[in-house]
Amino acid sequence: THAREQSVADIVTPLLRRGVKLLNNTAHAPMVLGDSGRIQQILINLVSNAIKFTNKGAITVSARVDEEENQLVVAVEDTGLGMKEEKLNTIFGMFQQVDEATTRKYGGTGLGLALVKTLVEAHTGTVAVASRHGGADTGTTFTITLPLKQPAAPAYSPIAAGAIEEENG
Repeated sequence: THAREQSVADIVTPLLRRGVKLLNNTAHAPMVLGDSGRIQQILINLVSNAIKFTNKGAITVSARVDEEENQLVVAVEDTGLGMKEEKLNTIFGMFQQVDEATTRKYGGTGLGLALVKTLVEAHTGTVAVASRHGGADTGTTFTITLPLKQPAAPAYSPIAAGAIEEENG
């Protein structure tokens, strides 16, 4: 028997704290090019991090198409602790944590975001982070881009269907 494939939501929902909602705004996301297992790992890592650092509020996963760049833009946004701006440039490095107190309190190896960056870039995508630390409007947003799967060539050809003859005559 084959085990049922689990969605990212199936995997991470049990990790949610009481009072934190996981909102999925990806219902109409198109197919992307890439290894589905690795793309799922990217999303699990990002959502798991959001869960780890969010004690109240929501974690929102959203997707939109950037038609100009022919890519899917996925954002994982949380209402968690946030990070200081000076830490944003280092968090994608191996074994990096925001600070030692965070490591002691929340655990982790500092490899999750390095893996996210490596996997996203292996899919010719990008990853970016924005964060607000302190105050009432804290939280972090990770945004990744992945190339869209190219549509198959159309099965209909106007030349084969006689469209040229109609125009000429």
